[in-house]
Amino acid sequence: MYEGCGASHFAELWYVFDHLNQESWHWSLADRKVAEEMSSYWIDFAKSGNPNGPDLPAWPAFSNTDSKTLYLGYPMTIAGVANLNGLNVFDAVYKTVRGTPLAAQ
Repeated sequence: MYEGCGASHFAELWYVFDHLNQESWHWSLADRKVAEEMSSYWIDFAKSGNPNGPDLPAWPAFSNTDSKTLYLGYPMTIAGVANLNGLNVFDAVYKTVRGTPLAAQ
């Protein structure tokens, strides 16, 4: 049904909630592993505010000095943020739009 649609916002939902069986697609073992790990991160985050848990690759906290992120895939990998300079442009725009934070007024 979704063939040719490409990646879209809803495409992650089967993985996030580990509900691959809701569609009769030909899921691979890699798909099933990603869904299991992705949903575990969400559950751990909901329980404790920290996505990390036993038997999961460590999800590094993001910082501007060590811009590493977890890439959700098979296997899960940690690498630098793609196009960090481009993301910094968005940060600058949002800072201008938001103005002075209410807490600082």
